[in-house]
Amino acid sequence: MRKLLDFKLLITGLILGHFMLGIVSCDKDNDDPDPKDNTEQEKGGEEPTSKKDSVDNGGTTKDDALKYTEAQLKAANTAEDASYLSKEEKLVVYYMNLARMDGKMFIETYLKDLKTSNKKDEKSLIEELSLIKGLPMLYPNQKLYEASSFHAKDIGDAGLVQHESSDGTSPGERIKRYYNGGAMAENVSCAFDDGMNIVMQMLVDEGIENHVHRANILNPKFNRVGISIHTHSKYNYCCVQDFSDEAGE
Repeated sequence: MRKLLDFKLLITGLILGHFMLGIVSCDKDNDDPDPKDNTEQEKGGEEPTSKKDSVDNGGTTKDDALKYTEAQLKAANTAEDASYLSKEEKLVVYYMNLARMDGKMFIETYLKDLKTSNKKDEKSLIEELSLIKGLPMLYPNQKLYEASSFHAKDIGDAGLVQHESSDGTSPGERIKRYYNGGAMAENVSCAFDDGMNIVMQMLVDEGIENHVHRANILNPKFNRVGISIHTHSKYNYCCVQDFSDEAGE
């Protein structure tokens, strides 16, 4: 397995009302490779071995498919028919679902390099994922996608990394313009435009107290999600993930 990128993130997170919020901000002057560099991206995770693999297996390689059953792979690929999502946005949903489905299998498939890591965030991820089994699958929701897409474009074009809109609108007010749900949460990340590295960035959650991004991804209350990846004028790319439970539409 190729070694995952050392993300070296500066991350802030906060809780607001019923929202569990997290922001990932990446310093362009750090040692991370430029996410636009395809050669460096290939070192960052288990990329599909070909476009055909990506289409046929949802982003899982043939070797990975030997670890998960065909039924599991199909069950995790909830975004397959979401025509409004890009391939990489679908892969964000897919990899999050594989982690929620069986954390130990996710470790053996994607995180073997981290099993002997001495970094506290990576160690805690392995410990936490080892206990994860059978969480509800996340299903893409077009209204949540519209909320996440608006925010990704807004902050991406403005060069911001925050939950508030560029005009100061709160995340709760923004999301409820599109989706009137119950419990909701949001992750905002930057630097990567591929599904695997985005999910790995959120799961490792380097330097984040309480690992709020990881907590959102692995929250058993959530079963709906909106994912939007957009260009970012300062950090190359940003990804907004809006989560909700089954209450409201």
